[in-house]
Amino acid sequence: SYWSFHGHAPMRPAGSVQPSSRPLASFANVRSRAVREQLISAARLISDSAVRMAADPDLNLVFIHAPAPHLPGIWNSATQQFTATERSGYIDNLGFADSLLGRIRRTLEQSGQWDRTTVLISADHPFRIGVWQSSSLWTPELARLTEGKQSPYIPFLLKLPGQTKPFSYHRDFNTVVSGDLIGEILNGTISQPSQAAHWLDTH
Repeated sequence: SYWSFHGHAPMRPAGSVQPSSRPLASFANVRSRAVREQLISAARLISDSAVRMAADPDLNLVFIHAPAPHLPGIWNSATQQFTATERSGYIDNLGFADSLLGRIRRTLEQSGQWDRTTVLISADHPFRIGVWQSSSLWTPELARLTEGKQSPYIPFLLKLPGQTKPFSYHRDFNTVVSGDLIGEILNGTISQPSQAAHWLDTH
């Protein structure tokens, strides 16, 4: 887990990060360079583990909890490198998330697994204005992009094996059903976007 990681923890057999009982950071010290450097260490380990697991054909289910775009900023979008400076922010961290997804996709393509792999991208909560608006990490850029309004939505992007065309789903649903949806995909009940949409309609 991103928020419980500290130091260079050993890898478990499946490539997961060893959890820790000591909290990684608190909102009171997220501006410190030491905290950002610690988060960067966690992000590097999680990212490299994610790519390694994506390349392993013996794993039929991989869960990756990416450490960004959560603040504080640890990525420089211009250089595509980690940075511990305070000039990095939430939008830069979105660039990190995009970069990690690109690495995972290229790995799956190079290993010939992309066309037979399901990929689901989502989040555990929306961007929480109430948390960050009163913090030292709030910026004019975030104020402009959010217009001071809290969105209730999170991303939900599902790519099924063999899918080459986009399919949009416009109804509201609770992503707490994601685990059950993945189960249906794994057991072969759902293989087409229209089937996934119908399943969401009824759950």
